Amino acid sequence: MSKNGADWVTISGGQVSWSPPTKMIYFKNQFLIYLNSEVYVSSDGVNYVKKKVSVSDPNKLTPKDYLYLEEKGGYCSVTPSTVVSDGKFLYSAQSDYFGVSILRSSDGIKWEMVCFNKDKYLYSEFTQFVIGNGKYLITCSKNKVFVSSNGKDWTLQDFARGDMSRVLGGQNEGEFEYIPPSVYNFNGTYFVQCFYTKDKIDISNDYKKFYEYSVDREVSDILYVDEKFIITEEAVIDYSAAKSDISNGFKNATESPNKKATVSKESAPSSTVKTNITINKIKEFKFPDYINSVIWDGSKYIATGGSHPGYTYTSNDGKSWKTTELGIYTPRNIAYNGSIYTITGGDYIGDQGIAVSKNGINWNAVSGKTGKEDVLATIPNSTLIWFKGKLFRFESTKAEVDISTNGSSFTSRTINVEDPRKLVPAGSRHIYFSINSVVSDGTYLYALYRYLLRDSIIRSSDGINWENVYFPKNEEAWIVNKIQIHNNQYMVFYNDKMVVSYDGENWVVQPSYFKDFYAKDPKGQILPVDVYFYKENWIIQPYIEKYEDEISSGKLYITKDLKNFVEYKIEDNTGSFLFIDNNVLITSEKVYNGKVIKEFALGTQALPSIKAVSNSSKVLVNGVLNDFEAYNINGNNYFKLRDIAKVLNGTQKQFEVGWNESKKAIDLTSGKEYTTVGGEMQVSKNLKTETAYVTNSKIYLDGKEIQLNAYNINGNNYFKLRDIGEKINFTVTWDEAAKIIMINT
Repeated sequence: MSKNGADWVTISGGQVSWSPPTKMIYFKNQFLIYLNSEVYVSSDGVNYVKKKVSVSDPNKLTPKDYLYLEEKGGYCSVTPSTVVSDGKFLYSAQSDYFGVSILRSSDGIKWEMVCFNKDKYLYSEFTQFVIGNGKYLITCSKNKVFVSSNGKDWTLQDFARGDMSRVLGGQNEGEFEYIPPSVYNFNGTYFVQCFYTKDKIDISNDYKKFYEYSVDREVSDILYVDEKFIITEEAVIDYSAAKSDISNGFKNATESPNKKATVSKESAPSSTVKTNITINKIKEFKFPDYINSVIWDGSKYIATGGSHPGYTYTSNDGKSWKTTELGIYTPRNIAYNGSIYTITGGDYIGDQGIAVSKNGINWNAVSGKTGKEDVLATIPNSTLIWFKGKLFRFESTKAEVDISTNGSSFTSRTINVEDPRKLVPAGSRHIYFSINSVVSDGTYLYALYRYLLRDSIIRSSDGINWENVYFPKNEEAWIVNKIQIHNNQYMVFYNDKMVVSYDGENWVVQPSYFKDFYAKDPKGQILPVDVYFYKENWIIQPYIEKYEDEISSGKLYITKDLKNFVEYKIEDNTGSFLFIDNNVLITSEKVYNGKVIKEFALGTQALPSIKAVSNSSKVLVNGVLNDFEAYNINGNNYFKLRDIAKVLNGTQKQFEVGWNESKKAIDLTSGKEYTTVGGEMQVSKNLKTETAYVTNSKIYLDGKEIQLNAYNINGNNYFKLRDIGEKINFTVTWDEAAKIIMINT
């Protein structure tokens, strides 16, 4: 506390590993500090009394099964960041799984609901509640605003300048979020900072028409405005140049121009075959159901999710699902060792939340609070993983690990992280203990461990004692999502790069395998991709973050060799996948038909087709002119394999073309005389567009499988000339002046 604003004394508190958000406000001669369901009250700013927040609904605005009311014995709270005052009342806006509510209170302790809207997606973490000169405004997602002239009667309206919102189609949520601009109300005038124009401040007297004023630097959120200055997170701005416009109602000012920005579209390698096949939705989970984790136990899918009191969902086919109540808060992760199923939930401080089952259907909550009990606040995710015969439970901000040998009773051990290789620079520190993305290769556990703004990669042979194996010394900030292990590769993808290891100990930075799939947002920041695996197949999902009004379909790419990709469309805006096999693809809210995964894995997928435009090409082979019938596909010329073999016959680079029936593969043998089968080097007089299909056959050269992008047209296989030249070792050049292709053996 301070009596003059310059000299401060700490009267309580200290360092903590993690704490939920709070808000302090001075109201009716009292200091109030909000911590979700509790408020700390003081008349002198020094001595505080903790009291319980209560919420009532005297006007019966909420659904009959609404839980968060005092009269129903529910969990009553306010969202600290939105608490504001008009001098007579305090106000707050908050969201839960039922919808969005607006609360007000005359004493800061007892709150009543004055407005309720069942659309929970209206609320955003960027939502602001602003009051000034009899104007009440709440900024929302979806280009909406709540407005009121008295703080009691509210209407939901369209935000007139939707171009000033940052439009996101969330990868994880599968829903659109129009992040509102930063706004401050001073004496009835709105001061706004838009995400897209960092060096501008917009001013409005009605939050409908805006007038733009330049700033000599980039700024972000507006924290405070008075009659002289605008204070943002970065600067104090003198806005005297705009005062005459404000005073005359902007009569001579020019309205702010459109601010909507665009994002670069994700691309794909030229070898990608685009199909018209759509992966269709077969099941959708709706409130209160949503999924956090999924496993397949050999006979059924078991998913867990929901919030209060938490559920499991089981299905044999992915289409029909049975719901079972668990009795623990927010079940987060599920593990199975062949004999016992364990679910960890309790996404709350002090609540372990463990449920166990012997069959994956009937569950027993062995610890944790039930859905009817009050909780303090949420904490980051927990992880369950079986490793060397023990079940480990990690909480991402807890410096302890819970260990069980039977899957139900746990003992806590303190985690120790060492840096024997001296990878972490001296002075690096962590704000709080943070460990996440725990995976196993059978010998070691691997995880991400955070030092301030940089994650490190750590590993452990016992789950208790960990060592650093990688630290990003050349990155100012390195916050990544997960470690992945596939085909003896250990990988962390970030931006357009990746960190990769082949032994789990020695890590190197290299360009990402999927850098061609990345798009950029309006500020030039790279939007990453999600990567999944099924057997030997790589499955790539471009990031779905968009800055546009709607997304009708997502995309998915599958490859076996990291060179040749097949593109599929996905019905709806999917969100990130939690589980993929050859039957289903599952997100937090939707289940999709996994038929294409099965067909691709078996090599029996419906052959993707594409248009091939025929043309007559002249090629000089060792100085001799030859006419070829070629096809242009996606801007590249493809030549018949047997035509190439025919013209090279008798040269040092001759090769034989055969068919291996047992392998269902094309056999190429270098140095061997080509056997003519008829039809080689024929050029049609009537050139026309044909349908080309991706060649599904494997290709072997001298007994070793090679990867070549090929198409089948009317029963013949066509290849890029340069691809064949690279494998058979002959040169292909282009004479620009003569407009002719040259082959030299």
